[in-house]
Amino acid sequence: MKKLILLLLLVPFSIQYASGQNHWVKLKKNPGVVACYSSGKIEKSYIPPPEHVINRLKSGAEKSCDFVITYINFPDSAKKAFEYAIGLWEQLIQSEIPIYLTVEWKALGRNTLANCGPAEFYRNLDGFYFPDRFYPVAVAEKVAGKELTGSSSPDIVANFNNTINWYLGTDGNCPENAFDLVTTVLHEVTHGLGFFGFFYVDDSGGRYYEPPVVFDQYVANSSRLFLLDTTIFPNPSRTLLNAFTSNSLYFRSPATLFDGAGTPPRLYAPRDWDEGSSIYHLDEATYSTGDPNSLMTPFSGYGQVIHDPGPITMSILADIGWKNIVFTHQQVKDLETTTDPVYIQASVTSDYALDTTSLLVYYSSDSFKTCDSVFMAATDLESVFVAELPVHITQGKISYFLSAADEKERVFTYPSGAPDSTFTIRIGPDFILPTINHEPIGFILTDTDSLPVKAVVDDNVGVDSVWVEYLYNDEYIAAAGMNNDSASSYSVILYLSALELKENDTICYRIVAKDISANQNIAYLPEKDYFKVVVEEIYEPLTFYSNDFNKLGSKDFINSNFEIRPYKFFSDGALHTLHPYKSPQQEDRVYNYTSQLKHPIVLLEGGYMYYDEIVLVEPGENGTVFGDTEFWDFVIVEGSKDGGKKWLPLVDGYDSRSNRAWEIEYNNNIDQQGNSTTIGKKEMFVRKSIRLLENGNFSAGDTILIRFRLFSDPFANGWGWIIDNLRIQNYVAARQVKNIPPGEFRIYPNPTDSEVTVELQTHEQYTNVHLYVYNIFGELIACDPVEEYPYGFRKTLTLENLPPGIYMVQVFSDEQNIYSGKIIKKK
Repeated sequence: MKKLILLLLLVPFSIQYASGQNHWVKLKKNPGVVACYSSGKIEKSYIPPPEHVINRLKSGAEKSCDFVITYINFPDSAKKAFEYAIGLWEQLIQSEIPIYLTVEWKALGRNTLANCGPAEFYRNLDGFYFPDRFYPVAVAEKVAGKELTGSSSPDIVANFNNTINWYLGTDGNCPENAFDLVTTVLHEVTHGLGFFGFFYVDDSGGRYYEPPVVFDQYVANSSRLFLLDTTIFPNPSRTLLNAFTSNSLYFRSPATLFDGAGTPPRLYAPRDWDEGSSIYHLDEATYSTGDPNSLMTPFSGYGQVIHDPGPITMSILADIGWKNIVFTHQQVKDLETTTDPVYIQASVTSDYALDTTSLLVYYSSDSFKTCDSVFMAATDLESVFVAELPVHITQGKISYFLSAADEKERVFTYPSGAPDSTFTIRIGPDFILPTINHEPIGFILTDTDSLPVKAVVDDNVGVDSVWVEYLYNDEYIAAAGMNNDSASSYSVILYLSALELKENDTICYRIVAKDISANQNIAYLPEKDYFKVVVEEIYEPLTFYSNDFNKLGSKDFINSNFEIRPYKFFSDGALHTLHPYKSPQQEDRVYNYTSQLKHPIVLLEGGYMYYDEIVLVEPGENGTVFGDTEFWDFVIVEGSKDGGKKWLPLVDGYDSRSNRAWEIEYNNNIDQQGNSTTIGKKEMFVRKSIRLLENGNFSAGDTILIRFRLFSDPFANGWGWIIDNLRIQNYVAARQVKNIPPGEFRIYPNPTDSEVTVELQTHEQYTNVHLYVYNIFGELIACDPVEEYPYGFRKTLTLENLPPGIYMVQVFSDEQNIYSGKIIKKK
């Protein structure tokens, strides 16, 4: 009997690398595949769903988690069984965050049942049991309590073979010549939920990707030696390979040991390394057909039905993150004296029953060379516990961490990784300045009457007050106190209407914070001088605009981290971002670089914007589109018809992937920090064409402001963006490159009273044809696309609302002027 392969992970996935606690760098690796094989014999059997799950389904109980399924070519006949299996998982695991699963029905090759796996892995998120291990994204989101990838990116990706003889029922009565789809879905989703790791084999022996995944943390041999202990099992090594193929590997985790009365579950580790199945299944001989733990063994039989993951699988999932203890605690501030008791308060919740006798605060005054502990007692508030910390020193520091255990005797600490990571209380005179975080304001307009200022201010002892000092044209105006809106957020509105702002005026300001210490430490942002806000004026609207950026003193743009200047490797001036542009070195912060045209543009029907550009910004993950969480850095052109209060895309944001050459150049030079060091050169220029009305955000006749924006997310970055030869609804500067023989162009009737037709009959093929009409002052009064024919075009213009006079008509094809002529309107 031929093997029927159930491949788990053939699709590429991404690993989110962190250098330090929050320094994220995105890289890709492929750890191989996990497979399940047919036993080659009929194994008619039925293990029903757990009784508590059946009871919940019958009673209509709410789901404890929510899978959101995206089907690709999936037949309706198979969806009932698929969703039945997912419905079981929705009662078996718990998460507040939806799990996004993309599943495709497709041919996978002979005898392959399915493949499935986690789409991404994360490490070093707050609350992870192991601070330096990767967690599959669905687990990571459950532990973090927040969406990490967004609804447009799957957490689990699966494919099912459309050539397999599937049993599509849900009653467990699978015939002896078919495979039960519900069983296969349960098995595959288990891998997607984290029954998966990074061990593999190559010419150097056994090895694993570093840092390893959380599943691998618990894999041990019969001598209770863990395979991640590099003092025993170097990575890579033949020693590690021998362990992989020892037929004696176990999953030694707290919950599995507790539930097994000290006996760990045995993993599949055959004498010959099986790239498809080794380690990431339970041992077939130990958990054979009919055993309640047989779902996750590597062999599948005909007619075999298993609708229960089994207690061992559920314990394994619990220990890789699906069952946790969650602490919510605000670190105690530093103390100048210790006359008052020091209370440690925290909310502690647990997925398993919490052992309330185990809640402790461990503390030390010598960096945990020695330590002591105090018990955390329950309060009147549900799940809130408090301890009084004895402090016997008058100067120095106290380090502490929280600890709790659940009914499975699993001990969790907060912070994770304690005592290597702890909270610290400094005791004694305070000389530490408050910290101030604020995104400076780049400019304001002449009609601005109020200026909101926001900041995040914190202090190790406590904040006394925060205020803003501001000047108008370098003359001191006032100090305005900032309101404490919530936690460490402060804000104030500076009212400017009495100043009668003019272009090139300046508002300078700085933020000042004072703490509550005896020293009354004061911090300033900026530390020296002031932030300068330049007052800018919006000019008269235009119907067309062009700029080759060779006039370096041009005042047409309001720039924030953009500049009109020459640059090495380029022959003349252009609009540049910073090179390289910067990224905020802090999670959850972003930078926006902007350049705004001061002239509003009156949009015309069929209007275009053209410019030459080079875009070397961090590309998003493969397959992502603008708006996805993992569409990392991008550039975008936006418009606003309410004076800049709300900006909408004129074209969707894009990154280096919009041109294959840019993407290759960006990725050719990545440094150790994950940044691209490729420098833009003029040979990389590409022409960008934007139809100004195409995306539906604006209509002909709207008057809009236009800006260019580069968005930079945390950490990885590149050279940036350059824009040159900008033309908006203006083709006057385009050169005529076609000689049209006399007679091929006709304008009739001319002169005219109301309507005129422009017609071209030719053997040439023209595309992207637009017709522009100007008055004698050179003002663009009409811009119309032309319906194209195989050999020319015809366009009728209505002129009845125009005054009598002479008008110029120009016809452009792919930005090139192919005809110019005159129209005379008689009356």
